[in-house]
Amino acid sequence: MNTMNLIDFFKAQKTILENLFGSDWFIKDVNKKDNHPAYERWSLSTKLIKQNGIVRWPEDKEKMSDIASIILDNFFIVKYSGGDLNRFTLGTFSNCNEKVRKRIYTEIEDPSKFFDKLTELSYSAWHLSEGNEVIQYEEDGYPDFKVYIKDIDLPIVTDCKKIKVDTQDNRFAKDITKANKQIKALNEECYGVVVIDISDKIRNPDVFSDEIPEEVERISRIVKSAILNFNSAVSGVLLIWDDYVMLGIPGKAPKSTFAYRKRNMVLRHSNPKKELPDGLNLFDFGNTIVYDINWTPR
Repeated sequence: MNTMNLIDFFKAQKTILENLFGSDWFIKDVNKKDNHPAYERWSLSTKLIKQNGIVRWPEDKEKMSDIASIILDNFFIVKYSGGDLNRFTLGTFSNCNEKVRKRIYTEIEDPSKFFDKLTELSYSAWHLSEGNEVIQYEEDGYPDFKVYIKDIDLPIVTDCKKIKVDTQDNRFAKDITKANKQIKALNEECYGVVVIDISDKIRNPDVFSDEIPEEVERISRIVKSAILNFNSAVSGVLLIWDDYVMLGIPGKAPKSTFAYRKRNMVLRHSNPKKELPDGLNLFDFGNTIVYDINWTPR
């Protein structure tokens, strides 16, 4: 992308947030909202627009993972809402009934639920892109949604969480146990899947690699212990994390290519009530967004 395209690109990220919350939400009662993740994202997008779409190096180096998260999350929000991915514009969530739409807007305004809701919308969007039928649950105390996949005999009931960087390890077992209870509350034949986004826990690698990061391996052992002999309504846990790579070093190359992607690992319960079918695709490896930044000498 050239600089003008990058300005438009970051304007689009900002507009998606404003369409979700309403533009006035970001400029009224700011002191009450400045700790909300959406406000932080809106502020970062505004900063990049004021910089004419230029990501400064090395000043903005620590913001690269935040930019990656904004881009990937907004991509899936647009997809889920039925928006235009080519223009990066939000849709009307016409695939949801009024009660589900109200629940979406209510929960994204709650800073404690914001990232959990983004994980839910992102994963729902992936299923929709695969042609699967997604039905959101409206009731409190139930999982987030269920999915019907062609040639799979039972629905996949799904609950989504995102783990923050400072969250203690015992949170994994607590979230899985809570999801297990919610799946059991449905009292229906299904496969139970807990989706946990661990992106904030994973340090971005210096190079693009398909190797599993050590922290993912460590977390996977914690999760496996929670589904070894307990929580049998959970057929499996899907760990998701982001990473990005920059090709072309600023100052040594006229432009850099950034590639952002979501990665995943499936962990199966050792003895579940319903074992996940062999070959079931719970998430594609990858899901990559790529764009270029042209650097200007400073």
